[in-house]
Amino acid sequence: MRRLAERTKPATEDIKGAITAIQNESQEALKLKSGRSSVAAGITEGENARHTLDALITLANRSGKQIGMIAAAATERAAASQEISQALASICEASRSVSSASDETTQSSLGLTRLAAELECVVKSFRLAGSDLAARGQGPEVSAHPDSIIPIQLAVPERESKVPNAHTAFTSATLRRLPQAMIILLFLLTLAAGLPLAAQDDITTQNATSAYNGAYITGPASNPLSFLNGPAFRTTGNPAPYDFHDFAPLTGLDAKLPRWANLEAEERFRYEAYDNNSFKANADDSYLLNRFRFQVDLHAASWLRVTAQVQDARAGFQNPPLGPPNTVRWDLKEAYAEIGAPEQHWFSLRVGRQLISYNNTIMSNSEWRNQGRSYDAAVLNLNAKREHLGIFAASAVVPQGYGVSPHQEGNNIYGAYGRIDDFLVPHSNLEPFILWRVQPAEVVEAAVAKTTGHENEKAFGVRFKGQAHTALDYSGEAIVETGTVGSQPIRAWAAQMGVAYQFLDVMAKPRVFAQYDYASGNSNPAQNASHTTFDTIYPSAHDRFGITDLFGWQNLETVHAGATVEPHRRLTFTVQGLDDWAAEALDSIYNTSGSAIVNNKTNHGRHVGAEIDSYSWYELNGHFNLGGGIGYFGGGQFLTNVTTNHSYTTYYVALNFKDSGKK
Repeated sequence: MRRLAERTKPATEDIKGAITAIQNESQEALKLKSGRSSVAAGITEGENARHTLDALITLANRSGKQIGMIAAAATERAAASQEISQALASICEASRSVSSASDETTQSSLGLTRLAAELECVVKSFRLAGSDLAARGQGPEVSAHPDSIIPIQLAVPERESKVPNAHTAFTSATLRRLPQAMIILLFLLTLAAGLPLAAQDDITTQNATSAYNGAYITGPASNPLSFLNGPAFRTTGNPAPYDFHDFAPLTGLDAKLPRWANLEAEERFRYEAYDNNSFKANADDSYLLNRFRFQVDLHAASWLRVTAQVQDARAGFQNPPLGPPNTVRWDLKEAYAEIGAPEQHWFSLRVGRQLISYNNTIMSNSEWRNQGRSYDAAVLNLNAKREHLGIFAASAVVPQGYGVSPHQEGNNIYGAYGRIDDFLVPHSNLEPFILWRVQPAEVVEAAVAKTTGHENEKAFGVRFKGQAHTALDYSGEAIVETGTVGSQPIRAWAAQMGVAYQFLDVMAKPRVFAQYDYASGNSNPAQNASHTTFDTIYPSAHDRFGITDLFGWQNLETVHAGATVEPHRRLTFTVQGLDDWAAEALDSIYNTSGSAIVNNKTNHGRHVGAEIDSYSWYELNGHFNLGGGIGYFGGGQFLTNVTTNHSYTTYYVALNFKDSGKK
């Protein structure tokens, strides 16, 4: 047996060696097979990556220069494994964006019911203002801006890690809550820093002026801020460059913020003085006015915007008592939510505290006043190619000396204001409108007594304005008022017409203008059974009848003429004269708020007086302008017989800054 074992030992060892070799070869074969599988998988992954890269290249072509550069770089290195890895990373990012887009689409599809609830929540939140808003920390949940959505589906590897899915969910949730967080954060920063706020300036307010396309028939005194940051015609039609470099800090800051966030700021300093206020001897005063505004716009989507604006208006060195309209500290000037963009969409709905400015003669916001005017309102704007219609229900805010000013319950105005572009002739606007005003207590006949009664007033009007051959501006308007105030029926009317012509080929480009205004009065307020004094409702106060701003469009007949020259680019000088007459000698004359200034119970004549004004504006750059003016009014027979002093002088110097921060 030993011999047999010894003889078979070599064979046994050979067999063991063969078995070992076979096992090694099997392992190598398995490794080779595994390697081939890995290679095949790698090839498959590579093919998937190449398909994905093709989609990424298509996306880059559509999405802009920066993504296109990334796609081009990835294409050049597609053969290398490192580039494939980078491409897969890019694909994961795209997938996350697609997921975010899907989340946004889901949010958008919830319908108008949920959207209306969110808007109501926004308006209520903003109305609480300041610390109350911060304490609540509540607001509507808004989705990411649509500009963050990648509008293409990319091929994604089937074996996707759970980590990107979790990251996508986190990113989507974060984007949905960022606008809400920004509302609270920006308001906290605003309140902590002591900042106040800027103005709604879009197509819903830019056409309220008396001439075509945002211009004025008379000189450019009515609203100097209206042309800052605006088209060239908002100044004097001069597209020339400015003399000073631009200064727009918020525009620079806006460029660093997300695209759905926008900041605006406005600062105005004005020194003004007057002599013989209300035609009383030695009723003189001079003071410095300061108005600072700060505004936050959040564009949750291309069709949804939330806006809030804080304002701090103060008077320094003014004779007491201090209060509105010059001192209104830390007020909530605007706070609204808007569905649709008036500049882009045919439909827009704005709900909350806002500006309404359709017509400077009867429905405007009066920006010259230190606190301006705003409304708690719901405004629906409909825009077609040539036809425009604004439908609104509003209540004017009653300014208080400090804090969030309220509106007066029951003091409401409703209306529909239309505009048809290029009506009959090119470069023209036809503006038909209806206004309905109700007040719980309005003075029935201010000329004879302070008796009040409920007012239910309707105004029907039409304005036609246009421009011919670039140099000629024209405008005409007529309004009829009906209804009741107290027990008296309302039977009043008003009309105006104006024309201006600029000599564009003459040195300094002189522009001459003339305007006629008439507003009915009451021939016998003590005995007349009807109320026939026109109601100017909510006009723009400044330079409606001269820069002294003494009179409103009630019981007044005025001839207004003047000229504007441009001796240097962006610099204008205007001189104008006005002759004022009472429409009815026994009626009062009224200020821009509709209150009676002087009562004339005996017919001594209708001539109220004459005024001469001079003012100038110089635009330093696109965001600053500097101006000043002086106006003198001398009384006629209407005043000399009922007042001991019948002259009035005013002068001012103003510096305006406005940065809309538009991206």
